[in-house]
Amino acid sequence: MDLRAAILENLRFQSFSLWGERDEAYLGRVADDWLDISGRRCGSFYRLEKIRMLLEKPSRILDMGAGCGTFVRFALQNGYDAYGIEPEGWKLEIASHAVTEFGLDPLWRSRIIAAVGEKLPFDDNFFDCVTTFQTLEHVQSVAACCSEMLRVTKEGGCIYIRCPDYSLSTHEGHYRIAWFPGLWGWAAERYLSIIRKPLAGVRSLQPVSGHMVRRIFKQLEAQTGALIHCIDVDELRCRRLLRLPPTLLGTLLTRPLFVAQFVRLLLLRREYPVHLAFMVRKKRV
Repeated sequence: MDLRAAILENLRFQSFSLWGERDEAYLGRVADDWLDISGRRCGSFYRLEKIRMLLEKPSRILDMGAGCGTFVRFALQNGYDAYGIEPEGWKLEIASHAVTEFGLDPLWRSRIIAAVGEKLPFDDNFFDCVTTFQTLEHVQSVAACCSEMLRVTKEGGCIYIRCPDYSLSTHEGHYRIAWFPGLWGWAAERYLSIIRKPLAGVRSLQPVSGHMVRRIFKQLEAQTGALIHCIDVDELRCRRLLRLPPTLLGTLLTRPLFVAQFVRLLLLRREYPVHLAFMVRKKRV
């Protein structure tokens, strides 16, 4: 099976119908990223590095929204007990064939399961870490997915989330166009109509933001009796690089770096991300 050709065939249809994307060079780069086994192109190395920063000894990891299995394969190759869930059939097929194509352990085919984030097919307290990258904006219910991620995460584990922050982004990464922070609903559809982009894409997205995700986990903390500590991953990384204390002063000293990040992403035409970890300190037995 020509995996790259199969990915491109599906990407062409989805990308045009949802986002109006026709750029073959761009779609080719996406296909190459998804088939990368080095961990460098699609951010798998970066993601695993951040999980190690958050948890001393993470072992069992779930990727919620595993796509073609890029991160799961990389984590398995690095000795982690990794699983993934993915609802799209063609991506599951690519993930299965990739195991054979790359000469990996045939048992790894069973590590990516057909499922949705609103109903994870795993027991309570099963994972040390649940991670989801660029997926929460695509789900049916952000709150239900967060609840399920908390349910399957062990006490002492973490939920590591990265997705667009539509309350701050000046770029929309799916359409690859300039965006306005907070733009949604009728106004967003009007804007897309003016620039002749399909509305199906934005109608399939959730208006996720850092504030929304934090609020959901605060509500889950109250509902479940869990003790959950939210960490801004970029702030944590900055504090460690600058050797700043985990105090209010340390947090304040990192603020100029976030302004610089916003400006950099604005100039590079990239989305401003939600980049949060929720450390599960305690769970009700």
